[in-house]
Amino acid sequence: MVSLAEAQQELQMLQKQLGERAELLEEHLGEIRSLRQRLEESICINDRLREQLEHRLSSTARGSEHSQETECLREALLTSRSRLQELEMEWEHQKVERQQLLEDLKEKQQEILHFEEERLSLQEKDSRLQHKLALLQHQCEEKQQLFQSLQSELQIYEALYGNSKKGLKVL
Repeated sequence: MVSLAEAQQELQMLQKQLGERAELLEEHLGEIRSLRQRLEESICINDRLREQLEHRLSSTARGSEHSQETECLREALLTSRSRLQELEMEWEHQKVERQQLLEDLKEKQQEILHFEEERLSLQEKDSRLQHKLALLQHQCEEKQQLFQSLQSELQIYEALYGNSKKGLKVL
């Protein structure tokens, strides 16, 4: 059985870890929001570049004078797609990490609940033991008083009838 002090110490440590995990989760959520915004911006840029490329390609189909410009746009489009894929992968990684943090957070909350319950149980046990101790102390005091009373009666008896040890030797 864990002592009350140990349970409280463990509870404080878990609460500290929980706070640290919550801060880390907040940081990751901020990063995810930032990545999502960058992803949306990249998608918009990608769409604009694709539209420009399609427009240029249609005009290039009429003439090859824009072939160099078309090649630059193709490269820009490929670069944009590549960056988009990187951001999507990073976003997925952040989602997985966030899910793991949420699971860890839930686990730590369960541990805290367990330690809270254990602490309450220990407090109840401590209260019962304190009550029992008070009863035993009261009984001890009563028995001490009875002993002193009997001892006084014995002294009176011995004073009146003589030493009880002498009487016992004769028998």
